[in-house]
Amino acid sequence: MAQELARFDLAYLHLVEPAEEDEAHKLAPAVRRLFPGPLILNEGYSKALAERAVASNEADLIAFGTAFLANPDLPERLRRGAALNAPDRKTFYGGGAEGFIDYPMLGSKEVAAE
Repeated sequence: MAQELARFDLAYLHLVEPAEEDEAHKLAPAVRRLFPGPLILNEGYSKALAERAVASNEADLIAFGTAFLANPDLPERLRRGAALNAPDRKTFYGGGAEGFIDYPMLGSKEVAAE
């Protein structure tokens, strides 16, 4: 599939695969060999795993979907090595503001109390 997709001159290919997947079962290395364009990986990456994947050329970018939902200030948290808010999956995409605007930001009283 990756080889066929390469024919379409896509801007990028986004692969969702657990970061901690056993190396023998990972698809990303095979996709990387067959798809010459930018490769974005996603699913459970920590800062360290993301940095390792990019440094080893396993991926060009790492997407942080769930982490961004629970941490609207994720880039700053990663820069500082700060703790991440735990995601509340039952509020994801529920149609209301809960889970989108109520996670504590760095420097807020909620985070400072931790």
